Amino acid sequence: MPATLGLRVHRDLGEAELWERSLERSRRRRGGDGGRSLVSSALADLDGPHLRPAVSAGAIRDLCDPELWDFSQACARAKRLAAEPGMLPQARVAGATLVVAAVAAALPVPGGAHRTHRQSGVTQVHVELLRMGSRGLAVRQVQKRLGIEADGIFGPVTRAAVRSFQKRESLVVDGIVGPQTRAALRRSAHAGSFIRAWWVVPVQKALGVAADGLYGPVSRAAVRAFQRKHGLEVDGVVGPRTLAAFGIRRQATAKPTQPAPAKTKQPAAPKASSRGARAATVAQRYLGIPYRWGGESPSTGFDCSGFVVYVFSRVGISLPRVVSAQYHVGKPVSRGALRPGDIVFFDGLGHDGIYIGSGRFVHSPHSGDVVKISSIHDSWYSSRWVGARRVF
Repeated sequence: MPATLGLRVHRDLGEAELWERSLERSRRRRGGDGGRSLVSSALADLDGPHLRPAVSAGAIRDLCDPELWDFSQACARAKRLAAEPGMLPQARVAGATLVVAAVAAALPVPGGAHRTHRQSGVTQVHVELLRMGSRGLAVRQVQKRLGIEADGIFGPVTRAAVRSFQKRESLVVDGIVGPQTRAALRRSAHAGSFIRAWWVVPVQKALGVAADGLYGPVSRAAVRAFQRKHGLEVDGVVGPRTLAAFGIRRQATAKPTQPAPAKTKQPAAPKASSRGARAATVAQRYLGIPYRWGGESPSTGFDCSGFVVYVFSRVGISLPRVVSAQYHVGKPVSRGALRPGDIVFFDGLGHDGIYIGSGRFVHSPHSGDVVKISSIHDSWYSSRWVGARRVF
């Protein structure tokens, strides 16, 4: 019997020899060949590399990053669930496939708020929040509404798009899709098409925004700010209570609805042409502004669709924020009929810019680049041409 029995042994965790002995014992338990446990083999992410890694350049982890802690916590929970009585004995008979199915079902979504309960021994996870690390159909639906690639994985690109959307909707900018952000996404699902109604121009004039008769994202954002200021429900919907707060009544604007379109449609063509030329001129003022994902102003930088939205807002036109929605505004234009101010689209609706004439367009291309002029006849843009739209 060891003489130290019953005594508390103090180990120096800074001693290298202690770690080496521990590593050797772990190898022996795994069979002496560096193999991994069944759970670790089935879910390699849970147990790190086979051997103790050497820290190399580029492999340094930022221990202040909350995402690292969230992921570690999710892995630890999955390990505990995998080790519960009855799971591993069955898995050893059925193989690693059962481990993957059982542990994956019990694994909390990294970084997602959830609650679990058991029915007949099965753990059910109800995801309420979507954030970094979340996966699945719910993430794919959010990505589709944001107009980005819908791969079902909530990564940095999705988080940046969520934060940009939250900023535009005056929500808490935390990059997490909770109840409020999800509701705002549902409201914006049909926001790509502009609303024409008798109250649009009076409301726009009362708000001090461009009175173009099209109720789109810019007008909606201004209405939401007005509703918030006056203690109304902040939904961006111009209903009876919001109209009453504006002091607008239908009778004041209903009478001229019949003759007004006939009078305003006739001079629309020259006005549209001049506005298109102005948009092309304004676009060239921002040459050299750096690209930034989610950027929509010269002070922060632009992404491609943010640049188009900003330029057109300078000439009184409200556009949807994402490329896919911008493609459904206005009317289609063939490549041979382009004129300054038309929006040109490329790469499966992954990119757009503003045509300025002579086969050239202004755009904010990608990370590391700046707002610049390119040619639609360049091989890359020519081969990835989608179409063009005229919104004037």
